[in-house]
Amino acid sequence: MIRFRSTPGRALATLAAGATIAAGVAGPAAAAPKPAFPLSFIGVYRNGVPIKVKKFQFSGVPVSCRQGPTTYGTSRPLPTMKVKAFEFGGTFRRKGTTIRVTGKYKRNLSAATGTLKVTGKVGSYTSCRSGKLRWKAA
Repeated sequence: MIRFRSTPGRALATLAAGATIAAGVAGPAAAAPKPAFPLSFIGVYRNGVPIKVKKFQFSGVPVSCRQGPTTYGTSRPLPTMKVKAFEFGGTFRRKGTTIRVTGKYKRNLSAATGTLKVTGKVGSYTSCRSGKLRWKAA
């Protein structure tokens, strides 16, 4: 879903992603549904070119921890990320948790793709890792 809202000299687009996790399965008979997590952000544009990404949020990201599996999500948006040559990203730390985001817009701005990785503490869980999760917003 892409929604554009024009302001003087800028256009905002909200991209929502149904991110899917590549699951290793053996053979066509083991085609289980891929887990997904909601992800959204707002792209800010100047003269039709993306200049920053703001309000990047997600929820339900599966992580494996020392105490067992759980999920992680942002309670508030990540800080704004600058876009350079259609690419953006950053590493953010919150209460013992490290979040690594990368993203890239398609040249025609019809979609964005990227990766998300969560490590560290999640609530009372420790030594958590999500692995590198791919996402796509269209």
